[in-house]
Amino acid sequence: MNTKFEFLGSPIKDIDHLAKILDIDINEILFAIQIDDEDKYTSRSIAKKDGRERMVYNPKPIFRKIQRRIKNRIFTQISWPNFVFGSIPADENSHDFIECAQQHCMAQSVLKLDIEDFFDNISKALVEDIFKNFFGYGADVSEILATLCCVDLKVPQGGVTSSYLASIALYSLEESLFLRLKTKKLTYTRYVDDITISSKNREFNFDSI
Repeated sequence: MNTKFEFLGSPIKDIDHLAKILDIDINEILFAIQIDDEDKYTSRSIAKKDGRERMVYNPKPIFRKIQRRIKNRIFTQISWPNFVFGSIPADENSHDFIECAQQHCMAQSVLKLDIEDFFDNISKALVEDIFKNFFGYGADVSEILATLCCVDLKVPQGGVTSSYLASIALYSLEESLFLRLKTKKLTYTRYVDDITISSKNREFNFDSI
């Protein structure tokens, strides 16, 4: 079972290299990162299950184009751990909702946790950290990519790259959490912002975790 987040590609050295990888003119990238946040997306408010409102963003054409290239040229080179499910490409294993639920099909006790306002809490600083310390890119490239993927200093729900960033946001701590829970004979999965921990013990006390 794969328990690691791993980037299988090569580091991007500078903005010229980034433009080449994305197959986008460097001047188009430089133009995009100068656009004000209010001009990057259209947005609308929708009601959440609890009655609160949340903002959903639709990237303008230039950002949709660039984010699609980031998704297809960079994020497709990620090897995902088997406990992460959601909006990530299937490899030899499915990563959909059904496959996620099947990991807990023999459970006798289940704990479900929803990470509140998950996308809003993925800051631009964290996205820069992901590009710098997970992908191994330089500081300038990481800042540019974070600017291209974020709005108002956070990951926008609805952006082309947003679900990938949400899926990898916990990369620095999730493997150790999974392994620690495994020693307690617990099964851990995350479907974007929904965490499920289960036990085959009917009387398991999750407060003991």
